[in-house]
Amino acid sequence: MLRLSPPLTLKLAAGELLACPRGGVTLRVVSGCAWVTQRNDPDDHFLQPGQAFELQPGALTLIGAEQETWLRLESERSWAARLWQRLTRPAHSSPAATVAV
Repeated sequence: MLRLSPPLTLKLAAGELLACPRGGVTLRVVSGCAWVTQRNDPDDHFLQPGQAFELQPGALTLIGAEQETWLRLESERSWAARLWQRLTRPAHSSPAATVAV
């Protein structure tokens, strides 16, 4: 089985479908128009160029191209999640200051 890791750029022809069985990545539309449907999500999502959508981990996802569409599958965690992790991680341990009274 072929396994590809993000980031990955793909081209879909008009009417072509792509099944993503694993999820856990961010889908970004570079050009064209795509629709996304996921298991346990009652809504279909229509994405235009520049828009992104988080594919839920473990959810079977179908992506369809309304026209020739370029897609980018990005890291499992969005840039915002990476930034939040960086901001909330403990600082390097240093001795605490002590105040004598």
